[in-house]
Amino acid sequence: MVLIPAGTYTWTRAVKLGTVSWGKAGPTTTGQKHLTLQGAGIDRTILVDEVPPDPRGQSDSMFIIHTLEGKPFRITGMTLRGGTGEVGELCALRVLGTGKQVRTDHVKFHHLKTRGLYVNGEVFGVIDHCEFLINAWKQAIWIGHSSWGGHDYGDGSWASPLSLGTEKAVYIEDNVFRSEGPATAAATVDSWMGGRWVFRHNRVENMTIGNHGTESSGRWRGCFSMEIYDNVFHRPVCVEHRRWIQDHEGPGLPGRHRPIDGAPAFGRQPAASPPMARAGAGALVCVEQHPEREDAGIRSRSILIQEGRE
Repeated sequence: MVLIPAGTYTWTRAVKLGTVSWGKAGPTTTGQKHLTLQGAGIDRTILVDEVPPDPRGQSDSMFIIHTLEGKPFRITGMTLRGGTGEVGELCALRVLGTGKQVRTDHVKFHHLKTRGLYVNGEVFGVIDHCEFLINAWKQAIWIGHSSWGGHDYGDGSWASPLSLGTEKAVYIEDNVFRSEGPATAAATVDSWMGGRWVFRHNRVENMTIGNHGTESSGRWRGCFSMEIYDNVFHRPVCVEHRRWIQDHEGPGLPGRHRPIDGAPAFGRQPAASPPMARAGAGALVCVEQHPEREDAGIRSRSILIQEGRE
C-alpha cells in the first residue's frame, strides 16, 4: 500500500506503474504489483492536474497504471482537481492492461480539463462511490476492451460471446455524475473498442450516456455491450433536443424508454417501446427490456426525472 497524506499537491508529471509491450502474441504487461494507492479521503488529499500535453499522448495523465491479471489494483480516498494550465486530452487517470480485480472508489474528479478516467485493454473491475463533477464538454469515463483475448481494435471482444451479468465487464455503480457548467449533455461514460460495461445505482444530473462505433472511430470496433439499470437521471433544466442515452453504432439497443417532453431516453427510437410504469411526478420506469439480437444488447431499467414536466 502507498499512502498519500492529507494536503494539496500539484501534479506536473505522470506517475507510471508497469509497462506494456506488443509482440506477435499480443500485449505483455510487466512490472505491476498488487497495489493500493490510498489518500486520506475525498477533499483531504487533493491532487491538482498540471501535467502538460505529450505530443505522443503517452505521458500526459496524472496516473498511468498498467494492470496485470492476478495482481489486484485499487486507487481510493482522494480528489483529482483540474488546474490552470493546458493538459493532455486523454484523461487524468489511465488504467490499462489485463487486471481482473481493479477498483477505483471514493475518488472525486473535480472540474478536470480532461476526462476523469480511461479504462482500456482487458480490464475487469468496478468504479464505485466516486464523484464526477464536470464543468466542460468532457466525458467522465471512457471504457474500451481493445486487447480482449490478445487481439487488437476490440476484435477479440466482438468475437467472444455476450457475457451480461458476469464479472467480464467494468461495473460503474453508486456514483454521482453532475454537470456544473454550461455543458448540459456531457457524457457520464463513452465507449468503443469492444467496451463491455454495467451502469447501475448511479445518480446522473444534467449528463448523458454515450457510445460510439466504426462510424466515428474508424478501424476501432464499436462498444460491444451495456447493462444500464436502477439509475436516477435528473435534469433540473429542460433541454429539449438532448437525449439521456446517445447510441451510435456498436450493440443493438433492445428496448427504449419513451420520450420525455420531446427528449427521448435513447438516440435511436424503435416503433414500439417496452411497457412503462409511472414512478412519481415526472418519472418513467422501463419495466423490462430484451435484446433485439442474441449477440449484443443492453438491459435497462432506470428512473428519468425532468423537473417541471409531466
